[in-house]
Amino acid sequence: MQPIPSGPSKHNGADLDEGRKLYDALARLSSPRFVAGRLDLPCIVHRVIKVKLLETSSATSDHDYELVASGLAPLRLEPSSRLREGSGASLPYVIVRHWSPKLLDLFAQDNPGSLLDWFGRPFNALLLQSPRHTEYKRIASDCPISASVEGLVSVVNSECRILEIV
Repeated sequence: MQPIPSGPSKHNGADLDEGRKLYDALARLSSPRFVAGRLDLPCIVHRVIKVKLLETSSATSDHDYELVASGLAPLRLEPSSRLREGSGASLPYVIVRHWSPKLLDLFAQDNPGSLLDWFGRPFNALLLQSPRHTEYKRIASDCPISASVEGLVSVVNSECRILEIV
């Protein structure tokens, strides 16, 4: 981690006050836990707004998709199962970055720039589907998903939530 430069209150276009708000929102999340066979997963949620099938391999049954999610650079994904194509709010998918409040120990609240730097790096993501509005299930677990944020401004505007995984 590199220290933030002194001077302006901007960090690569992101307002450091907004970084403090993100820090506070993450601090309010509880630790991951299992309850009644379900996982309560604290995470940063990016709604999938477009799924486009690029190609299908008949030899392997793999499907090559492009996914566009809010705040993330477009992703290319090759799950063995099919995804519902389309665009808009009706898509049942989210891409999440799982979170543990213990990670906040790595960052001082008086230096939100280091937290923003960390969130600006690529991360391993999960693709979840919501069969109902209150619960999610993991899909595409057979392929690794590496995601990158579009910019630090999208980091400070992230949605921090606890999702119930079945």
